[in-house]
Amino acid sequence: MSLSTGGYNLSDWMNRNIGNVIVTFDNLVGVFEIGEVVKEYSNAIHTIPTGKYGRILAKTATTLILIFVDNTATFSNNFYLLGQNSGATADVNGNSKDVNTGVYHYTGYTSKDFTVAVRWWTATTFVEATAIALHQATTTTVTYNYGVAIIDKSTDYFLIQTAPGGVEIQSDGGVGVLTNQDYSIQIFIKRVI
Repeated sequence: MSLSTGGYNLSDWMNRNIGNVIVTFDNLVGVFEIGEVVKEYSNAIHTIPTGKYGRILAKTATTLILIFVDNTATFSNNFYLLGQNSGATADVNGNSKDVNTGVYHYTGYTSKDFTVAVRWWTATTFVEATAIALHQATTTTVTYNYGVAIIDKSTDYFLIQTAPGGVEIQSDGGVGVLTNQDYSIQIFIKRVI
């Protein structure tokens, strides 16, 4: 079993939870279906796609939790959503960039049952072939500790919490720190049964 958030863009890596892209919406017409792809459009008649999309993992009356999003997926306030299978429509209600979230999987397991990879790239579009891993490690720079921690919240989701920033171990053994760079990220979880 495996699941990917897909790649998406962030510019705030400090003291936050990173996970699935969550899109809030209003003015819903119809019913979005679990598992369908939802796409964003810049016009109300859904003829000008922005290129942002994701597959619906879960939903509430006003939010969509997405997986397998495109490699820049930051949905924009007052743009328009269209369910590709259901035909349901809604308006994006708030930007999805830099929103605290969790890693939702709804499997009934905790993070210890998964291999978790948190990877980032130095551009707003995620590039899987050359992505760099963030680590559950810390380094001290002046008085700040940097790194990520995986924190279980339930058997439905866990948090990936950053300290004042994320940390990467570089190919020369050095350490790089992410704080407010406009980069992209992807989270991949896998469970071998």
